[in-house]
Amino acid sequence: MNRFGLPIHLFVEEGAYHRIPETAEDILADIVNHRSLVLTQDKAADKFSGVIDTITEAFPLAEVQHAERTIYKDAISLAEYITGGDIRMVFAFGDTDLLNLAKYAGYISQVPVLFVVMTLDSDSVASPVAVLRAEEDGPRKSYNCAVPAAVLVDLDIVSQADEIDLQCGAAEVISKLSALYDWHLAESRGHDRVDDFACMLVETAVSSLAGALGEEGLKGRQTLAGLAKALVLCGLSVQIAGSHAPGAGSEHTFAYALENHYASQVRIPRGIAAAMGAYASAVFQDRSVEDFCQMIKASGIQIKPSSWKVDKELFAGTWLKAAPTRPDRYTVLYETHLNEARLHEIYDEMELVL
Repeated sequence: MNRFGLPIHLFVEEGAYHRIPETAEDILADIVNHRSLVLTQDKAADKFSGVIDTITEAFPLAEVQHAERTIYKDAISLAEYITGGDIRMVFAFGDTDLLNLAKYAGYISQVPVLFVVMTLDSDSVASPVAVLRAEEDGPRKSYNCAVPAAVLVDLDIVSQADEIDLQCGAAEVISKLSALYDWHLAESRGHDRVDDFACMLVETAVSSLAGALGEEGLKGRQTLAGLAKALVLCGLSVQIAGSHAPGAGSEHTFAYALENHYASQVRIPRGIAAAMGAYASAVFQDRSVEDFCQMIKASGIQIKPSSWKVDKELFAGTWLKAAPTRPDRYTVLYETHLNEARLHEIYDEMELVL
């Protein structure tokens, strides 16, 4: 059954943060008379102080907190603080880790959360999932939660994000086609049921990004807007489906296995790792890699394994450990005979093609 609980507002434009007061008041009409919390980070507040000033000037009862860490226990502590302090709304401005922290704390304490996005590296900007670490250097785990009440993407702000973060976001979007294939496969084998509307959102997201890619690269305003909308659509597809299936398939199990088993040897951002996995997934799924490679190259994303210090043995070992990372998710891996020789061949092919 679909679970619809979508953000009330989405703004993707230059100067979007100036809309914070009117957006907050539309979410909770008397918020000006209640306590609220501005959760941010030093790197965000120092670089874009106008965002914090806009909130505190509009809402005098707003308290500003700088998050030093963004792990699970911090989210629980923050939720307790929000509930105990009778805080009625959370404004979150920072990187994806901070947004996940705020999203989960808001969900636990049952208060609306307004996102001001600082970078575009994940579909967490609008998904009903918070990805948090149990410990600072430990693997990440996904926790179900509510979507943010509003998402504001200021193109002036996200244009100053690191290029690698934008590449991670684009890689996440591009890898979703692999997830959709696995979802349809799971349905055909009687393991799941596909939501056509959720699929349409993901397909639209990929098309939106593909159509926005231009000569200016990922930092072009048109591309940034296309990437922002694509990530939002991908996040909402998970909410509408009531399942992670439209957002993560066999390609993400590769990323999870890398993080769970080889974190001490390699550090690859999850979006990049998912796209690296998506190439092999396409081979397992007997799909053409041509369009995939074209989008990857047009986005300037590097997923050649050796570029991330992934050798043949590590690549093969990761795939052999991939399926058990999500035993409840039926993917093409359950119908693929994986062995080191075949995986080494795919590795060599990636080294040549990408």
